Amino acid sequence: MRIYAYSMNAPAELLHNARIAAGLSIRDLAGCAGVAASTVVRIESGQVDPTLGMLSKLLDVTGCQLLIAVAGQSIPSIADLSTEWRLDADGIPRPRWTAFRAFLDGLHRHPEWSAPSTSRAPAPSGSLLIDNMLAGIAEKVRDDAALPRPGWVGKVRPDDSEWISPGTPTMQKRARATTPPQLAARNIFVTADSLWRTR
Repeated sequence: MRIYAYSMNAPAELLHNARIAAGLSIRDLAGCAGVAASTVVRIESGQVDPTLGMLSKLLDVTGCQLLIAVAGQSIPSIADLSTEWRLDADGIPRPRWTAFRAFLDGLHRHPEWSAPSTSRAPAPSGSLLIDNMLAGIAEKVRDDAALPRPGWVGKVRPDDSEWISPGTPTMQKRARATTPPQLAARNIFVTADSLWRTR
């Protein structure tokens, strides 16, 4: 069973992603749920908001379960990290690692936040490195949770130049060996435990 966490303003995205992940066509989903295919089309296009009963019925067919919870605290957003960096003395962008780690630590404690915390696209940061780092982190968060990647990550222009965390040659060799593939694909090399700390 897959569990997706979304805010209630996104039933269209929720149903679409669950259906695609299950490998079902609109017609297949509708047939198995006993509803008209046009109903699924209208929900996925955002033309209608389904009742909780209808949404739950459709998600059951995809192997997902709809869970309702009232959050007492706001869910952090990766979009808020777009300003959490500075230029060092050499003019190189440096993330404020504490902010990045706090965000990821929060997701470790609340894995149900994986989707909503990475759904909103960050504003351009002014640094191609930071934009790619945020996209790579969002990709890893979603991949680790077996969720579809958010659409905004594909719109982040890749950086052709390589960035590796400062350190000795041994430290940099370790960074290359342990960088999550989502960041390595964006030419960013940083040890996984620099962000995703060992628990």
